[in-house]
Amino acid sequence: MDRVVHRRPGFTVAVAQCSDKILNFEAVNNENQRGWYTGYGMTYLYNADTGHYQNDFWPTVDARRLAGTTVDTRIDGVASAQPGKAPVGGVSVGANGLTGMRLSVYDDALTGKKAWFMFGDVILCAGTHIACTSPHSVETIIENRNIGPAGAGDNVALFNSMTTQRLTGKGVQETFTAPKWLHLADVGGYVILAGNPPLKGIREERSGSWYDINKRPSSPTDPRTRTYVTLWLDHGVTPDAQSYAYVMLPNATAAETASYSASPSITPMENSPRLQYAKGVFPTSTVWGAIFWNDAACSHDIISANTTACVFVRMTDSAIEVAVSDPTKAGAKIITVTITINNSGIQSQDPNITVTRTATAVTVTFNPAGTLGQSKHFVLNP
Repeated sequence: MDRVVHRRPGFTVAVAQCSDKILNFEAVNNENQRGWYTGYGMTYLYNADTGHYQNDFWPTVDARRLAGTTVDTRIDGVASAQPGKAPVGGVSVGANGLTGMRLSVYDDALTGKKAWFMFGDVILCAGTHIACTSPHSVETIIENRNIGPAGAGDNVALFNSMTTQRLTGKGVQETFTAPKWLHLADVGGYVILAGNPPLKGIREERSGSWYDINKRPSSPTDPRTRTYVTLWLDHGVTPDAQSYAYVMLPNATAAETASYSASPSITPMENSPRLQYAKGVFPTSTVWGAIFWNDAACSHDIISANTTACVFVRMTDSAIEVAVSDPTKAGAKIITVTITINNSGIQSQDPNITVTRTATAVTVTFNPAGTLGQSKHFVLNP
């Protein structure tokens, strides 16, 4: 499966993707009748609210607005399961990693590139080159949270302030002016970085039955009703080369979210069709993550690659850890990555890779044939 799981103390984030090897969803035996968009980047957040997905989420959620996805909002959903496009893949180093997918919906009517930089307790979600040729609005969904049964309304949404509440009325769509951060009680914070399309949201009651999505005789037909808070970035109709970037802070308090917004630890250094690249600076480490999308030489900041590749670097006082992979999973071309970083020697390296170094740079070369996207690692002395 094209799935990524990022586990931390107190929460887990999982990302559902599709590729040339994995369909966007599966619907057999009359099951999963509205799974249309799950494979287009649905981002699951599991925390202490263990009932979120168990509490009649699937029959009541807006299946066209699943958290993490970028979607063409046409009414019918994806009529049948479809394959995605390569490359889809990622790398990891300890409690850090990244994943990216090439987005292709409705036979390339909607296209783009999406990335998730998972830097410990902070997740940067970024998209680039979002384009659509159909006459329907395109949205990137930040969150679609089930906050309980009908009548629930005590999950306070704070916006740019410790006291300013928004999304308090049900069924009323709001547009957020100059968004910097939002906080949902019992969920966490969301920091909206500069350069995004308009941010919108709604608190609404939604109803549905299990039979609606699983048409078996044993499925309950009685309607269930739940209240949702939904946040999305509105790319508009027929967007061309749009991008987005926001940060998830699972379990963060409102005060922690406001503080992070004022001084973010992650910087998206490039978010373009050729490269998605971010840097994170933390108290005990500095990390870099890069997804090189094109089959051509590309360079930015301290990392360069000769072809499509995923690269992650983590530097501490005691080690410089590096991971490299082939997200195409085709293994068709030798990968060479150079990292310009001061170092004093090689601590360790995986078999079947070549690592050469000078005092100011290191180069890794490997043949990815047969690796199926597996990460190759090596460690340097600082």
